[in-house]
Amino acid sequence: FARALASRYNDKQITTYSLHPGVIDTNLTSSIPFASVAKLFYKKKTVEQGAATTVYCALKPGLENESGRYFNDSSVTNLADKWTDNDINTFWEWTEKVIRERTANL
Repeated sequence: FARALASRYNDKQITTYSLHPGVIDTNLTSSIPFASVAKLFYKKKTVEQGAATTVYCALKPGLENESGRYFNDSSVTNLADKWTDNDINTFWEWTEKVIRERTANL
């Protein structure tokens, strides 16, 4: 989605990034049954560590050329090229349709 957004708004100097904050050690998942098991398989981050990539993408000068990219641990991460431009456009159109349907009566 970030890639599609970046391609549509690049000429307006709007940048967008996709990121994964990681598994953050908070009480937010305390009511989810499998969360305690999942924490065994992932390295938990502090709140500060979890926020670091978001802050990096928001404030780091010079990231304009990375708009639409995926970040993990404050660096660009190349994802497998499983999504074609056609897939991305189809997903974008589906998203617009769902938003129109869900907000029609607002």
